[in-house]
Amino acid sequence: MNRLADPDGCAQDVANIIAKDPAMTAKILQLSNSAFFGLRRRISDPRDAVLYLGLDTLKSLALSVKAFSQFTVRPLSRFSIEDLGKHTILTGILARKIAIAEASPGRR
Repeated sequence: MNRLADPDGCAQDVANIIAKDPAMTAKILQLSNSAFFGLRRRISDPRDAVLYLGLDTLKSLALSVKAFSQFTVRPLSRFSIEDLGKHTILTGILARKIAIAEASPGRR
């Protein structure tokens, strides 16, 4: 989070940090390869995923992982905190894309 908040931080620095964390690497690879993004090729390198997703998306992902790690899920519960986390991230990304599309010139 410190590197993401640093105005002098770059995607390569963030990618190097994430590549050292297996859980975060798995999350960003899962997100970047999700059907939501519809890539024609599979991303397998966390550095490529960082560049593809962008730093704003990674900030959201890092915050949600931290927030949702505080919960424990009962084994027989039908509720999935992991699915909720994925849903909130994808909803945020979609909301941002809609806002950008609506604000683009020529839309009015």
